[in-house]
Amino acid sequence: MTDKHVTVLMIDDDSVFTDIVGHRLQQEHIECVYAPSGAIALDLLSHHRSIDLILLDIRMPDMDGFAVLRQLKKDAHTAAIPVLLFSNDMSDENLAKGKELGAVQLLEKVRVTPGEVADAVRAIVGL
Repeated sequence: MTDKHVTVLMIDDDSVFTDIVGHRLQQEHIECVYAPSGAIALDLLSHHRSIDLILLDIRMPDMDGFAVLRQLKKDAHTAAIPVLLFSNDMSDENLAKGKELGAVQLLEKVRVTPGEVADAVRAIVGL
């Protein structure tokens, strides 16, 4: 285990998923910040300057993950933050769109385990 402090922002309206994954990440000494919608996440990011990685669901009620990702990449202060997308729809279209918009990875939400998420987070942030 490293002494590097890592903070992950989870943007998802599914509180069960964020609770389970967040608990696993905290066991790995990774701090989690939560936002239940894209709009709340964008507002939070305007004040929170120490996010190392964003876990972003594609399907959310107010704005989808692709719209959030577009906004993140347009903003100089958030453009470099790696984004890992989650979706229950692993279609070629979603995979291509996520990659085109700058996501570093797309995981299938219904099949991924909390341990696999933790592994992906560690790999992306260099733990």
